[in-house]
Amino acid sequence: MIIVWGKKHVFSKLGYVADFCPICRKPRAFEVRRVGLAGHLYYITVSQGDLIGYERTCQKCKTILNADLSDYASVPKKNEPMPALVKTSNPHMFEVLKDRLALEEIVRKSPESLKDEVRFSLIKTPFYLLSPMVERRLAKVTLDLEFCLAVGASIVLFKTVPNLAERYIPQYADKALLATMVISLLLVFWQILTSGSRYVRKQIVPVLAISLKPLRPKVSELNVIVREMKAQKHKLGRKIRVADIQHYLKQN
Repeated sequence: MIIVWGKKHVFSKLGYVADFCPICRKPRAFEVRRVGLAGHLYYITVSQGDLIGYERTCQKCKTILNADLSDYASVPKKNEPMPALVKTSNPHMFEVLKDRLALEEIVRKSPESLKDEVRFSLIKTPFYLLSPMVERRLAKVTLDLEFCLAVGASIVLFKTVPNLAERYIPQYADKALLATMVISLLLVFWQILTSGSRYVRKQIVPVLAISLKPLRPKVSELNVIVREMKAQKHKLGRKIRVADIQHYLKQN
């Protein structure tokens, strides 16, 4: 008998706060969660585990960022309209963010007036903010729609092709069965191998494009950042395509 045990991350919702989202480039409501590390038996935990930190998730773009509870006056249990949420959770937010909001106003109105190094830093930042989400997602196998369709197609092939071969070309029935097995396995493995790229293309690139659009990045700038991330072993650098980013930038 195999006993499955170890430690896993446990997330506990605490409430909501108002804060600046560097992806949306404006103040947003965030859901705050406690992150613990707890022992599990067959992936079942009975406690919140040892505290390892907090995270906040933007309720608009769904980007997950680190959180420091000392930054907030309180963490209301319920999400509120922004003026009320600012007042209860982060009353000094606009004062603290004065310089950043002024910078974002320049980005919105005249990004070409920014110094080259400032503008390039702003282009690069969302890549590195989104990278931990990609690392977390790709650390486990996720059964997305394409994978499920591939498994379904493999089952259909197994039920139909060998039977048809047995009926119409019995002399090739064994070869048909072998070919069906090989094709089905290749189909499923291909979906597993490309699941990371699909996730990045469908979930990360659209959000990244929203953050980048006001800055009007050049293809050469995007290529530099992607190459840098590849060199630093970020999975996002390996899975993302500059052409996909350009596609979404032109669409939105």
